[in-house]
Amino acid sequence: MLLHLPHGMHLPAGVVIRVDKGKPIKVAIQTCDLRGCFAGVPVDAVMLKAKKRGQTLSVALRNLKKQTIAINLNLKGFTAAFKKL
Repeated sequence: MLLHLPHGMHLPAGVVIRVDKGKPIKVAIQTCDLRGCFAGVPVDAVMLKAKKRGQTLSVALRNLKKQTIAINLNLKGFTAAFKKL
């Protein structure tokens, strides 16, 4: 899974993702360009199962003031969309 993130983040903090109240996973930011920053997240069987059963994928990052910003993504319809792949 590739996360496309905004500019203006505190890069050393990376990104933390979590499905519902599951275990948080810290991910390093790999690169930035004129369009934003990018972080690749391996999706193993455990993560895939969590996304299929989950309600919300939370992506947390820190801004330059080191304040946490959480972006919540609705997982409704994820299983149907994944089947089409």
